Amino acid sequence: MPDDLVAALGVARAVWEGSPRSVKRGMLEFIKTAKKPETRAKRIADLAKDAGQSLRPRNFRYKLLRAFSAAEIVPSSR
Repeated sequence: MPDDLVAALGVARAVWEGSPRSVKRGMLEFIKTAKKPETRAKRIADLAKDAGQSLRPRNFRYKLLRAFSAAEIVPSSR
């Protein structure tokens, strides 16, 4: 794990360690692909903030889907 990420996580590292392997790999790749140092720093800061709130990184949170009523479903033209 990169040193700057370890330093940013601090006490929230336990949340990071408890995350699924796929989430950790995805976020490490997301951090690694930043082209500018400022972007990398922002991504690390966002990850540390989410971990500090015991949340998964925003890229890996489930999105709530709006339920559609039967009237909103358009039949196919077949």
